[in-house]
Amino acid sequence: MRYQPLPIAAAYRRFLALNQKLRRMLSSGTFSALRWEKQQAFLHQIRQLFQKLRRVIPHRKLRHALAASTLLLGLEHAQAQEFAAPVQNPFGLELGQNENSFFPIPQLVDIDGDGDFDLFHRTGNDDLYGSNILLFQENIGTPQEPEFSEIVANPFGVGTLNEATTLTFGDLDGDGDLDMLTGQYDAPSYGFYFTYYENIGTPTAPAFATPQTAPFGLSVPDDPDSTIPFLVDMDNDGDLDLLVGTYPYTYSYPYGSTTGSIAYFPNIGTAQNPEFGEAQINPFGLQPPVNGYLFLPTVADFDNDGDLDIISGGEYLYEGDYYQPILNYYENTGTPEQPAFAPPQSNAFGLVSSNNSYLVIPTAADLDADGDVDLLTSRYEYDEAGGGYAKIIFEYFENTAIINAVNAPATGAGFQLFPTVARDEVQWQVEASQSTGQLRLTVFDLNGRQFRQKELIGKAGTIPISDLPSGLYQMILTDETGRHLGVRRVVKP
Repeated sequence: MRYQPLPIAAAYRRFLALNQKLRRMLSSGTFSALRWEKQQAFLHQIRQLFQKLRRVIPHRKLRHALAASTLLLGLEHAQAQEFAAPVQNPFGLELGQNENSFFPIPQLVDIDGDGDFDLFHRTGNDDLYGSNILLFQENIGTPQEPEFSEIVANPFGVGTLNEATTLTFGDLDGDGDLDMLTGQYDAPSYGFYFTYYENIGTPTAPAFATPQTAPFGLSVPDDPDSTIPFLVDMDNDGDLDLLVGTYPYTYSYPYGSTTGSIAYFPNIGTAQNPEFGEAQINPFGLQPPVNGYLFLPTVADFDNDGDLDIISGGEYLYEGDYYQPILNYYENTGTPEQPAFAPPQSNAFGLVSSNNSYLVIPTAADLDADGDVDLLTSRYEYDEAGGGYAKIIFEYFENTAIINAVNAPATGAGFQLFPTVARDEVQWQVEASQSTGQLRLTVFDLNGRQFRQKELIGKAGTIPISDLPSGLYQMILTDETGRHLGVRRVVKP
């Protein structure tokens, strides 16, 4: 079946016309006179158009057009996220005091393909582990209730991190497992900006090969001191691109007087054989931090509108005797294929870290398996009473907004997918109380990219996955009104 593009202009006109009709009916009282079934059928038309248009039209524009109708339609929180107050050192994460020598740079990733998120970070100079050693904590809990194991140093055959700045993971060679790319501190002295660790193991049993410095022909303009990479499919073409924060080689006090830049390297090769184009500096309207010197990004679909947004650390304010770290939210107001980012919003959605820490480092994942993206950060908290030692703090910001979840059940209630590791197909079933006649299953990858939607009828059936690339997928079940019924994860080896 040949792909037929959505006629956007016609769909948008239809969306506006139906919304205007709804307003007239509400004003005249004719809407309330309709039978309940007729009301829901009419509202369903508008909701369907909203869900289609939100992929290509900025959601602010759509919500502005809806105005007060959003409440009736159940879309008033369709994009707005709400994060709970931070929980310190959750899931058994507590590293304590370690002066200034131990700097955890966290990354959440399902490295062993078991459907939950594990945690990587790395040291600074530390007597216990040595200089810049990779640290790993496996999630020995569940996707809904994480619990992280004791720290394992030098996991999966990694012996050195070459004074790495940050870690980022992705399947760079298209073989179904996750490889690792690291940035570089003091890059001019070392003579390279990135190090590539190919995963020569399997999706469930990783093993990293001897590191390759200066991989894929990558070079960075202006010879920065440090690089901070993040692998992500920025243009929705099925391969991994590279977003990089850079830190200048020369700086002056205060640190905020000299900022770095943001570089974007599009993958002009393939998902199996990456080749990166020339760096684009400060692309897509992105602005480096003003009061700080680092751009520490994590990329995900934070507002659930089908494209990728950014939350970054690295900026701070100095207030009296305290530092106030800042998390910047860059909303993607463009499309999945052509991103465009609005100016950063400081500490959006209630993402406010505690004072007296000049740097906060974020990583994002759905840590409670409820279908939205949560945030985990690490930082130092200066303890003046303890002699100036820096106490390491992890903070967990739970995303408490569930998209279109009016009276939503508990996560996954009544919705099952099995087996959770499969190559060709998975079985689905719902409880009789959940089966409303027509259900919709939406499949997303780890980066929030939508792969497909499938209409489900009845209480059980099979879902073919043989054509999906290897990886971890999140499958979200909704009813015909968009009500969230559950979320499950499936690993395709």
